[in-house]
Amino acid sequence: HLKEMLTALGRLARDPNVEVQVQVLVAFTNILDVHHYHDVFQSGPTFPHICQHMMQSCAHGDERVVQAAISFWGSICYVEDSGIRRIMFSHFPKLLPFLIRKLEFH
Repeated sequence: HLKEMLTALGRLARDPNVEVQVQVLVAFTNILDVHHYHDVFQSGPTFPHICQHMMQSCAHGDERVVQAAISFWGSICYVEDSGIRRIMFSHFPKLLPFLIRKLEFH
């Protein structure tokens, strides 16, 4: 049922309510923390889509959304699967400058 849950979260990610957006990001991160990464990403292109959504959420105007997206990247850094790391690293050229700017302001 994990694939159905990820699909439902993907639909909710487009909700205009900021609190819903935050909870969706937290849910993605919690799923990644609780389940084996391989199980979560085995169902096709889910992980690249989640990463893209997290990148977009890092640029959100609400700090709660941004913090939830940053938590995802912190959590995903512990993945040992080389395929997942390759996808994750493809986002680093855009992600790292953003994260450094966020650190400079805090």
